[in-house]
Amino acid sequence: MLAEHRSKDQREAAAPQYDDKIINGYECASHSQPWQVYISYNGGQWCGGSLISSRWIISAAHCYQPQSELAKMEAREVWVIHLGLKVQYATKLQCLDLPVLSDSACKASYSNMITTNMFCAGFLEGGKDSCSYFHALMYLLFSQADSGGPLVCNGKLYGVVSWGRMCALRNSPGVYTKVCNYFDWIKNIIEQN
Repeated sequence: MLAEHRSKDQREAAAPQYDDKIINGYECASHSQPWQVYISYNGGQWCGGSLISSRWIISAAHCYQPQSELAKMEAREVWVIHLGLKVQYATKLQCLDLPVLSDSACKASYSNMITTNMFCAGFLEGGKDSCSYFHALMYLLFSQADSGGPLVCNGKLYGVVSWGRMCALRNSPGVYTKVCNYFDWIKNIIEQN
């Protein structure tokens, strides 16, 4: 998930697009999101992520696959991986402008499932979203679509796409991990490796 600052006229002029990851977003300007990465494992399960240096990525913890060749350092809701290869930059990405919701609006949508390490972003009326998925009955996280991708505010990584109830539904905003809550842990992992 990407947040890019555009005027209302610019957003309305950009044709809304449905993509298997972003609902009603728009194509980002070429090379405007150099931190955005795509992670795949043997052509299978995949997630988004954010390049935080030339060799480090932050993503969602539930995206990790043990058989990958990437070194994983655990935290509860985010993970940091060290790359053993150079990054190739994408030229086409979907962007989406979303408001960050108040804690009370977030908790009203998800009751006691929201922790101090989470926040919500999206439109309570639905219609626009990144497609992360939360299976409420089993309380299991499924890595799907934009999980692990960034929510960027004013050029700073603010959140990591974590989960949500289906995609673009009314009263079901996306749930994100608060990156600032993990800053010291991330810094420590990078400095030690």
